[in-house]
Amino acid sequence: MRTRFVLVLLVVLHNNSAAQTSAFRDSIRERYLKNGAWMHPISSKEYGRCIDSALALSPHDAYLWQQRGMPYFKQMKYQEGMPYIDSAVKYDSADDLPYRAFLKCIFQKDYFGATEDFTILQHDHPNAGVMDHEFNFYLGLCSLQLSHYERADELFSTCLVNDRAVGGNWVHPLHLFYLGIARYEEGQYSQAIISFDSALMVYPHFSDAEYYKGACLEAIGQHDASLSMRSESKDDFMDGYTINEDNAVYERYPYQVEKKWFDGVPSLPKN
Repeated sequence: MRTRFVLVLLVVLHNNSAAQTSAFRDSIRERYLKNGAWMHPISSKEYGRCIDSALALSPHDAYLWQQRGMPYFKQMKYQEGMPYIDSAVKYDSADDLPYRAFLKCIFQKDYFGATEDFTILQHDHPNAGVMDHEFNFYLGLCSLQLSHYERADELFSTCLVNDRAVGGNWVHPLHLFYLGIARYEEGQYSQAIISFDSALMVYPHFSDAEYYKGACLEAIGQHDASLSMRSESKDDFMDGYTINEDNAVYERYPYQVEKKWFDGVPSLPKN
């Protein structure tokens, strides 16, 4: 009976300690985030000072480390921000490893590092994702940027299979777009055009898909059709129809078109 009593007592003490720890963590966040850092612009010194004060009191709180590092990435200060994100991963890898992998891929352009992180994630959580895309999508982007086009083709094809398994006929236009890019880089121009056309059916006026479709048409000798498509792409780009991921306002995505690419390309006649 005494042994059972001791075990019950230990469980109660542990639960009370955990509750106190959680309450302490929440009070720190309330004081230094909600009523502190979040009341200032994220790029301000006051924002950083508030979170530094919180970390001095609660150094094992992964969310504080993530909030401390995040603003640096939106200011393109990647080497400043990554040590904070590494600390977030140290204290909560389940939540913050996907975020770090995303930052390495989209912001830092560290495609080897991102591939390492996403490979671990894919092994442990094959059906999971981050920022509205499965891990295969980011591995595909890394493969594109490392010129592993056949591997990218496989990964984006898998994304489309998974899209259809969940959404029926609906697929994400970026998955189609990047599959088209992989096939464009492989010299499979007719297959790439099919992918770009499919992306345009889901996302009409998608200027990036139109631009690379024009490049494919040029590659197969359809010069007039290519010029017409690039003109259409220019007009749609100027109207704002480009990659519309949330973080595209901070970072250009791989193969995303730029305004300067349209120098010398005529606009379509207005009706």
